[in-house]
Amino acid sequence: MRIRRWSVALVLAASMVGVVAACVGDDPASGGSTPGTDGGGSGDGSTPQDSGGGGTDAPIADGGSDACATADLQQDSHNCGACGHDCMHGECKAGVCQPWVVATVATGSLRGPGTDGTHVYYSVDGQVFRAQVDGGSPVQMTPNMDARAFAKGATGMLVCGMLTDEGIFQLAPNPGTNPTLIKATAQCIALAVDGNTTWAGHTAAIDEIVGATTNQHFLVPFNERLTGGLSTAGNRLYWVNQNTGILNAPKAMPDAGRAALNKDAINEANGLATTDSYAYVTARPAGAGGILLRVSIASGTSTVLLTGLEQATTQQGIAIGPNGALYFAAGTKVLGYVPPP
Repeated sequence: MRIRRWSVALVLAASMVGVVAACVGDDPASGGSTPGTDGGGSGDGSTPQDSGGGGTDAPIADGGSDACATADLQQDSHNCGACGHDCMHGECKAGVCQPWVVATVATGSLRGPGTDGTHVYYSVDGQVFRAQVDGGSPVQMTPNMDARAFAKGATGMLVCGMLTDEGIFQLAPNPGTNPTLIKATAQCIALAVDGNTTWAGHTAAIDEIVGATTNQHFLVPFNERLTGGLSTAGNRLYWVNQNTGILNAPKAMPDAGRAALNKDAINEANGLATTDSYAYVTARPAGAGGILLRVSIASGTSTVLLTGLEQATTQQGIAIGPNGALYFAAGTKVLGYVPPP
């Protein structure tokens, strides 16, 4: 596959490689346990439980001028680089928040994640797990589900994949309870939720699902090589083409308004998540290590936030918590990260 050049400042990216690699490679002592076959952290056959306390995705504090009058903005994790910029569970190094490990997988193909703000959900070879956002022992939610993508719905966490039939399911809040089929749809690999509408992405189409209705009319013919990245911002739907960048279209008239937000050479783009201001993309350019990009919704300008991330051969995604923290899969790890303001 041909590698293209990034239209960003690689000096910034190169300066972060060593820092990020060190963080990604070392699990914190309190979290990131390897799930056993029963979903517990040790795999010893005991009943798995969520790690207690401190897991809620709390809002990043607005410290104000007095909150960090004496703070070291270069290493204070609650005031990292700026007053009130909280790294949550990550360290602050040189004024930049570092990723933290939410969960680690010893073997198997890691897919996902999704988050409800308290937990991070992901799947490994037909089993769905959840972990507190600050790490800890993962809990097995349900077996026999080839889950490919997660999204927070109005009534709970949604997942697309295969149980008995392929489709979109809602996970039960209690571990070990079978999920509920919401809508049968084949080969679902991406999910996005906007109010009462769910968007389900396939390799060759995007379904618009409202209640019991499915409109599989989006962008026909659809040959964008959708690889799992699907998100909404404002009145537009965004997705990643595996090799040619971030594309979008108005949700009301999708076939009439397809446009490119960013055409950087995003080789092997996987995950996509959006806010009103930014699109975040995970990708694995050949020979360059995994990366995390931030792209301005207004201008399409891209910035490399993290480099040297562990890579995987399977589709791996990204999700945004209610406070703006990012959760994404990088090889065998699920990472949490607070991006720069």
